Amino acid sequence: MTTDLILKNYKEYLEYLAKEKSNEIFTNAGKAHASILMSILLKYTRSEVRIFCEGFKPDLVTTEPYWSELNRFLEKRENRISVLVESPDYLEDNPLSLLRNKKAERNNDSIKVRLIKEEDKKHIFESLNTEHCNFAVFDNDKFRLEHIPENYQAIGSFNHPDNCNKLIRLFDASFQNAEELV
Repeated sequence: MTTDLILKNYKEYLEYLAKEKSNEIFTNAGKAHASILMSILLKYTRSEVRIFCEGFKPDLVTTEPYWSELNRFLEKRENRISVLVESPDYLEDNPLSLLRNKKAERNNDSIKVRLIKEEDKKHIFESLNTEHCNFAVFDNDKFRLEHIPENYQAIGSFNHPDNCNKLIRLFDASFQNAEELV
């Protein structure tokens, strides 16, 4: 089976789960798979995204189809995105420069990027029983938890409010304490 066919099948599988609002926990590994998954999660998000990550780095976010779907999501002025980063290293690069420009266009508080405090980062890792992770929550029911970031290895679901609530609580508490970047 070719890589293109594998990725096409994976996308179709995720589209099916999203449309059915399945509570199935699925796995995700590799940059191409992560880009597809993030694009579909964004596609099915009604209003709000929370992302906790190392730096919202271009190497994943600007790949297709993730990049196009993020841009589409940001076209709706009422959509909200909050990004909590561990490092300010990529502030001048896309996608963070895209967020900064969209925020300036909107002139509202619907786009926020903040730098997490070290103690809050440790609290997240301890609470999730991991040495390092990234995660994203879409509305209050969809999530992706990357437990091995260097391989983009993750789990997720299109309908798992309990896991989402735990991640939202961790995110929101840390986000309140964080330093504003964008």
